[in-house]
Amino acid sequence: RLVAMNEGVGEDGGFIVPPDFREGIMKVVEGEDSLLSRTDSSTTARNSVTHPKDETTPWGTAGIRAYWEGEAQAASASGGKFQGDTLRLNKLFARVDVTDELLEDAPQLDNYLRVKAPEVMTSVINDAIIRGNGVGKPLGILNSPALVSVSDETSQPADTVHHRNIVAMWARMYAPCRSKAVWLINQDVEPSLHLMSFKDKDTNPVPVYLPAGTIAGQPYATIYGRPVIPVQSASTVGDVGDVILADLSKYRTLTKAGGTRVDTSIHLKFDTDETVFRFIFRLAGAPWWSAPITPKNSANTLSPFVAIATRS
Repeated sequence: RLVAMNEGVGEDGGFIVPPDFREGIMKVVEGEDSLLSRTDSSTTARNSVTHPKDETTPWGTAGIRAYWEGEAQAASASGGKFQGDTLRLNKLFARVDVTDELLEDAPQLDNYLRVKAPEVMTSVINDAIIRGNGVGKPLGILNSPALVSVSDETSQPADTVHHRNIVAMWARMYAPCRSKAVWLINQDVEPSLHLMSFKDKDTNPVPVYLPAGTIAGQPYATIYGRPVIPVQSASTVGDVGDVILADLSKYRTLTKAGGTRVDTSIHLKFDTDETVFRFIFRLAGAPWWSAPITPKNSANTLSPFVAIATRS
């Protein structure tokens, strides 16, 4: 049977929910280190929401158009072109069994509660936003048809990240999205970034990567002025997703109104004198874009989500 968290073994010390635990979880999950807080997020009292969206481009041939017309000429008609996209909430569930003896020590476990439980939830949500397959969980960036993967360089060694890869990624990020974009990286990429520079003619090498604190008050390292954020869900170096350039405001999330639901039961395991806690957080997510766009005067597609192809 499932062994309850108890006071007998230190590493099995369970935790209870103090009166402000629900609020504490949401504060950290939506905090600075959470990707959820960077998304286009909304709440709902229902189990699904249909978003109308317009995927036409101003330079395309569909949707609302504008024309140059001569004097006394009839104006050419056009109209909007919309489609509906439905998000359905998925359930993130955690269960914790605690002996009633341990419940008496709740004040001593307060710090553990406030750090460990939100840390686990943040990790699971971040992983879904980056890698989710859309089955019972959000559709992640790496599995989205909107993702653009730039090719590796000719004769580029396996498991490396080069300056030209970074340049190519920046060039494929849709320009209006650059001001909100972030670089999500595997921390193993950092040594390559610290040594990355370029040289223009006879000038001294210019660094590509600026570590945190290089500019006063800058909490993140930056590339092209955008934050570089190491995340555990980034891929192994050399695989697609080891470096991701993403405008997460183009990733929509939907959460259940009321936030995290916390329930307790003394009846489920009454015979063993244990209290069962369950935590339920309902979340849906997917990129707004269903595909990259083609620019007016180029064949190179653009997207809010860009990665590097596998280097093997």
